[in-house]
Amino acid sequence: MLSRITLRQMEYFVATAENCSILIASEKIHVSSPSISAAIAHMESELNVQLFIRQHAKGLVLTEIGERVEEACTIILCEASDLYSLSSDFTGSMSGKIKVGCFSAFAPSIYAEVIHGFANLYEQIDLETVIDGVCQHSCHQFTN
Repeated sequence: MLSRITLRQMEYFVATAENCSILIASEKIHVSSPSISAAIAHMESELNVQLFIRQHAKGLVLTEIGERVEEACTIILCEASDLYSLSSDFTGSMSGKIKVGCFSAFAPSIYAEVIHGFANLYEQIDLETVIDGVCQHSCHQFTN
């Protein structure tokens, strides 16, 4: 039964398929390699199929069924993501991630007056500051 496969496992699988590597997917989505491997193994067990061919020199290659599963997972993940958009459209609330950058000379006044005020007003926004091209931090990290 597909209900035993979680959205998170699908996210891990799709990230791995897109990068042809568990290690690269791990770095991009900030999840440990063993967690991604376990998610893929669980999906393979639940579906009773092999999703990847593991080639040590070339990384991972999707099997034919793996390609179909990736397409289906991508659609499911997009639909799930649309639920948040739908609810925020209905309630008028904003959520998501915004990256704001500025030069270091302006940072003290912009952070204090604009960024901090915005972050407090819109707590569902993950606001990331970049000063002189260097990521500083996220002011808020809330889940939907």
